[in-house]
Amino acid sequence: MRLAFLVTCALIMFACSGSHHDHDAAPDGGEEASVLHDGFEADGDDGLVHLKFASSAALARTGNEFSVTVTDPKGAAITGAGVSWEFNGPTADLTANATSTEAGSGVYRSPKVDFPASGAWTVRIHVIRASPEIHDHATFRLSVP
Repeated sequence: MRLAFLVTCALIMFACSGSHHDHDAAPDGGEEASVLHDGFEADGDDGLVHLKFASSAALARTGNEFSVTVTDPKGAAITGAGVSWEFNGPTADLTANATSTEAGSGVYRSPKVDFPASGAWTVRIHVIRASPEIHDHATFRLSVP
């Protein structure tokens, strides 16, 4: 089961890093930062999705559950997508990744995530669907007490 989870994470990370759709490449070949959103709701960087996420109380060293509702810009639920989460902590060595399961009606839930430290974290939510094609993401601030 753990191997399947790791393989799924690796495939999603590979898909998001492909040269066919590089969100982070600046015109000069350098890296361009994604928009960092405050709050729990935002449009994706490419405007293909609207994300509204929720969490249990985010506390260091406890299992935190996250969900995200994914809709198109007109508010219709996006189903059948692969949704993954990147959590980046206050220092570069503090990271976590998770892959969501679909709960229906455009809602996706992460497995429990543990934060090894308190502080300012970022949460980047990736949404990928093959048909009709969607590849978008948004990054949010998350304060872990």
